[in-house]
This record gives sequence, structure tokens and C-alpha cells, in this order.
Amino acid sequence: MTWQDIDNTHLGDVVYNRIGPNLDLLRQGFAGTSPPANALAYQLWYDTANQVWKQRNAANDGDVEVSARAVLPILLNGALVDLDILRTVPVPFGGEIVGLNIVTDVTTSSDASNYWEFRLQNETQGVELFSPNYDTNGDDFVADAIKTWAPTQFSSINPNDILKLHISATGTPTAVPSCAIGLDVRQRLGA
Repeated sequence: MTWQDIDNTHLGDVVYNRIGPNLDLLRQGFAGTSPPANALAYQLWYDTANQVWKQRNAANDGDVEVSARAVLPILLNGALVDLDILRTVPVPFGGEIVGLNIVTDVTTSSDASNYWEFRLQNETQGVELFSPNYDTNGDDFVADAIKTWAPTQFSSINPNDILKLHISATGTPTAVPSCAIGLDVRQRLGA
């Protein structure tokens, strides 16, 4: 049937049976645990299993997450010091922690006896995000370059979770007079 063949009798059938279900899918954001059947390149859909918006890629053979990203500042222009708890950060939204970003003003030189160690905890959920903890032993900072450590477990966060960053010095690591530390968070849209 072509559009020219549609008369008033068939119009109701076309709208109700063919267009109607597609309008329902549009209103639901093509929500599901997998991409929509017959998805098109660049099509948006909501992944209910992971609670994120996704978009089909240009080749239409995969999905890209569509989300907001934010950096939650922990320390801006401060010295890296041996503290049991550097900062407690309440998280204003739910999402996934992508990484702990650190920029220092000096290049460090560490060994097995002299290094900085970093622990990141989700105090609300009672879990460690790094296992094992990250340290500068063999993974030194380079002046004015960003170092990102990704969580190895429990990266999912909920609104109002309390995160704690612990920094400790083993031996006498390189002094870091100024650094910036932030959490790179991919926000769960709607969370």
C-alpha cells in the first residue's frame, strides 16, 4: 500500500497499528536492556540495565554512552601532605567514577621505600575503589601533566554518597608543594 492508496478507511488502521506503536517507543525513549530492533545510526536509546542513555555509532555496529561528566574538586592548589583523610566529598548525583585526576607542579622520583599512596573509599557503601591502592612507586608524577587512576572496583556512586580520599607517605617521597586533585565522574542522567 502506498500513501496514494490510503483512504479514510485505511487511515485509522495505518495510524493506530503502524504509527502508534512507534510513537510509544519514541515516548519511552526506546528503553530496554539492549539496543532497539532495527536501530539506525545515531539513534538514541535508554539502557535500562545500566541506567544510561546510549547512542548508536555512525557505523551502527555499537553504542556510545551519552552522559554528563563532571570533575568534583578535592584539592585545588594545595601541597601534597601525609594525611590520613585529605578530604570528604559528598557526591551531588549518581554515576560512575571514571578516575582520580592529579596534577602536580613537580616531577616525583619514587622507589619501594619512598612513595605517596592513595586510597579512595565510598564511606556510604563501605567499599574501597582501588584494590590494591595506587601509589607513586614506579608510577611517578610528571610536572604539569595529568595522572588519572581509574577505580578497579565499586565505581558506581549514588546521590549523597560520601567519598573519602586518604593520602599517606611511605618513607620520604618527593615533596609536592602544589597540586590539584579531582574526581572525574560520569553522571547518570536522571540520577
